[in-house]
Amino acid sequence: MTGVRTFCMDDVLAVYIGRMLPSTGDESNTRERLTSLFRVVSHLSGRPVTTRGFRMMLDPAAEELRKQHPFLLELDPPVPVDEDNPGPSYNDELMAWVRSVEQGHGVRVDVRSNPEAFSHVTLADEMDLGLPGFIVLAADGGS
Repeated sequence: MTGVRTFCMDDVLAVYIGRMLPSTGDESNTRERLTSLFRVVSHLSGRPVTTRGFRMMLDPAAEELRKQHPFLLELDPPVPVDEDNPGPSYNDELMAWVRSVEQGHGVRVDVRSNPEAFSHVTLADEMDLGLPGFIVLAADGGS
């Protein structure tokens, strides 16, 4: 899970903006898209990503992508008027933005694994269930 791996630009952009891109409505397509986002974050972090830990990993993943690909800083992704219900016009606008980025930078992008960028996200953080009195102990090999 280390080294450089090539990913689809739309998956990298989705991780960068922290939003899953619209799917065709087909359930298998939605699962594929989500799995692709997990693959990008998992590769960046150099470790498997749990469902609970995925949201915690998005900010450091976006930061690492900015460091590796400075052109991301120049991009201006569309923002939905209503976060809870972006609607079809926003989805169209978002996909047009993705296509324009792909035209300018390609449909594939190399991503280098950098586990150090995620060292502050611990197993205990990933497993935090938000339950009062629930503590996760992570074995660290220490005494």
